[in-house]
Amino acid sequence: MSASTSPLPFPPIAALAIAALVGLFLGLLLTSQAIPEPVLLNGLDREANTRLAYDFFNRQTGQSLPRSLTLRVLQLDQVTLATLRQHRPEANLQRLVAQYHLPVVIDYVVWLRPNGSLAAQVGLSNSGELISYLNGDIPVSTAELPAADVAIARARAFLDSSTSLGLFWLGPPQVEHVPGQPETEVRWQQPLPELPELTRVVLVRLRGETVWYFQHRLQPTTSGWARPFDSKIIYLLLGLPIQTILLITAAVYLLKTSRRHVILWRVPTVAAVVVGIAWFFVLAPSLPYSIGPALFENPVADSAPDRLARVQSTQFVLGTLGGYVISSLATLLLGMAVVWVVCAALLHIEYDTQRPRTEVFRAILLLRRVPYTTSLQRGLIGGGVGWFLLGLTGLVHWLLADLFPVAGNVNDNLRLLLDAWSPGLLMVGTLVGNTFDLGLVMVAFAWVVLVDWLRRPRWLSLGIIALLGSVGWRDSLTPVLPSALEQPWLFLHQAVLALVLVATLERFGLWATLCAVWVYQATSLAIVAATLPMLGLSPWVPTLLVGLPFAATALAWRPPESERDRQPIPLDHFLEEQRHARQLALATQIQMSFLPPEPPRLDGWDIAALSVPAREVGGDFYDFFLGPDGKLGIFAGDVSGKSVSGAVFTAVALTAFRSEAEENELGCAAMLTRLNELLYPDMKRVRMFVAAVYAQLDLATGSFTVANAGFPVVGRWHYASRERPYVELLDVRGLPLGSLRRATYDEYQGGQLYIEGQEFLVLASDGIIEALNEYGSPYGYEALRDLIDDFMEQKADQQSAHDLCTAIISDVRRHMGEAEQADDMTVVVVRRGNPHAQQSRPATTQRTAAQRTARETAKTRLTG
Repeated sequence: MSASTSPLPFPPIAALAIAALVGLFLGLLLTSQAIPEPVLLNGLDREANTRLAYDFFNRQTGQSLPRSLTLRVLQLDQVTLATLRQHRPEANLQRLVAQYHLPVVIDYVVWLRPNGSLAAQVGLSNSGELISYLNGDIPVSTAELPAADVAIARARAFLDSSTSLGLFWLGPPQVEHVPGQPETEVRWQQPLPELPELTRVVLVRLRGETVWYFQHRLQPTTSGWARPFDSKIIYLLLGLPIQTILLITAAVYLLKTSRRHVILWRVPTVAAVVVGIAWFFVLAPSLPYSIGPALFENPVADSAPDRLARVQSTQFVLGTLGGYVISSLATLLLGMAVVWVVCAALLHIEYDTQRPRTEVFRAILLLRRVPYTTSLQRGLIGGGVGWFLLGLTGLVHWLLADLFPVAGNVNDNLRLLLDAWSPGLLMVGTLVGNTFDLGLVMVAFAWVVLVDWLRRPRWLSLGIIALLGSVGWRDSLTPVLPSALEQPWLFLHQAVLALVLVATLERFGLWATLCAVWVYQATSLAIVAATLPMLGLSPWVPTLLVGLPFAATALAWRPPESERDRQPIPLDHFLEEQRHARQLALATQIQMSFLPPEPPRLDGWDIAALSVPAREVGGDFYDFFLGPDGKLGIFAGDVSGKSVSGAVFTAVALTAFRSEAEENELGCAAMLTRLNELLYPDMKRVRMFVAAVYAQLDLATGSFTVANAGFPVVGRWHYASRERPYVELLDVRGLPLGSLRRATYDEYQGGQLYIEGQEFLVLASDGIIEALNEYGSPYGYEALRDLIDDFMEQKADQQSAHDLCTAIISDVRRHMGEAEQADDMTVVVVRRGNPHAQQSRPATTQRTAAQRTARETAKTRLTG
């Protein structure tokens, strides 16, 4: 970040390190002490309750449980809690619940049939007492209903054998036949002695003389009771407009810059996919909690016959499941859409303003390595900020814990963790979602919109961010700590957290901000897991997740190679690199599409060619043409241009060669002269040239002629007058094609050339000779000579032309070592004899319909 941007104040790194360590210590110490003990869940053992439920069902029915889906749902009797807090606010809830055996915490074990209907359920208290029982498999009796005394006796026997309810508490029962149902209901109903606002109700229903339904509940004594207001609605009403405003703002900006949408879609897409996976991790394990209220919430008349019949129906459960799936899918898609649009808009604003903030973030999402010397340091700085926020949060909650004591502390978020199929997946999804929502959406995007796009004053922007943070903050401590609605001072605390993140973003970029949120939230989860083992979440999971962003940063970092690598890369430079990479891929595709699918297969001859493109495409090519006179034309070259331009002129040169070879029977020198005339106008305009060589081989006699236009290696391996064969580099020279309008070329003047016996002709591009190793030394002509001599000395009659091409490329790569390949490497070998090796040689490339179409198109454009 340049000095002209006037970054927000931020402490020195040494001060931040000290604050991080102090924050970590305070966070671990004070946060764990500030978490109130969930007294209503003391003694709750869900595994033991599950075993009790199975045993009770087996004893009661004498049969095994139905093969079906099993849910475990924890419910709190909101009626009882609201009444107790209203009429006895000073009471010890744990003592009242234990003293009067109040059914406040109910741990349900539920069995659903394969068709989705409710098969059975058993509800137990946190002390293991039976609270509820339903067995839908007991058939409706067609016999005459039992007399009242018989029904009471059966009900009393059930209560004596299955519950610890003292019947002297209950008084005389009422017996009545259920209207419209062949069932008998025995009901005990009596107000609590010390709390007459609540009435205890015990229901036993019989089909014939068999108990199929039992419930122990509390209900208001008067009918004027109203359900308490759900505070989650307030957070929904506050958070939804914020998300909507940010989404609309991002969409408006994208519409204004639609001409650049196509270049900035990868990072937003990856971010949206990550958030989508996180939402799946949240929504899938939350199924029991989400459908539990529909099945077991305790309204006043939840034992009404029509309600029981509806709960046991297939349509009810499947409808509940279907509704949850549809709402979950909508939530997931909406979350992905928000992140995609916001991330894309953020990148476009950065592109327009030239203020780099997202370099490391982009690189990590795209699995790129960033040449940024401070990338790892910035991740560590973000972690330090996260621990500082943790210490600040622990201190605030510790101070507020004595000022605003919260009795019971069992809220819906804690129930969500207890009911989840996999608390670990749920917490991981929550961690990822909170990181993107807070760091990317609420802080980074909102700040960039206010400061960089709308150009609002910084004091006003900070105030808006503080307001957004105070009402939109999502915290991993929410399940176990009071909300801001219960302790209003927390609104100010959340605003301060948001402002600290803004300062981190402005000074160190988006990745440091996300690291701060991640470390703060993950460490908070570790504290919660260690403090409340009843959640069933290992504290090691979030502890290990704390180091995830640092590991990602280390993997994405590479040592700087120049002074430029020590500075942030603006987004426009990054996009230019992306465009260049796409051009290279296109150039390689064009270049390879014009190469022959395989060398010609000719009796008595072994021909091979191998081309290895470099990252910087240089435009190497080769081609073969068999003329009507029985001569084989061999054309190879190297275009001086790079990327797409080099590949295009490769296509132009090859097309011109094929056109002239098919229409005119030209010698080697005449062919190069004609090609120079055709290529010069275009080459001059783009200041490029083509180094090429053309040889004509008489397949019957083995004689050949050759003309050269600046191609580096034209050699033959032959015996001559020496005792042993050797590599002779032919002294045939000429200017590259397109370098001079009236350039002329001569064929080799050193005498008649032949390929006899096991001799061969070899052509190699400058990518072979000029290949550099890590010390800057080229491969050179002598190394090529020595390799060919050594290779042919080892069973020359068993070595194919393709084997020699492969050996040359391998030896050049050995010479290069760790150095990067800077130019294409191309080798063409024409050898006499050894037809067996020629037939067994694998093809180096495969022609496709797309390649043939591309060649015909280029030829049409050239001739047109």
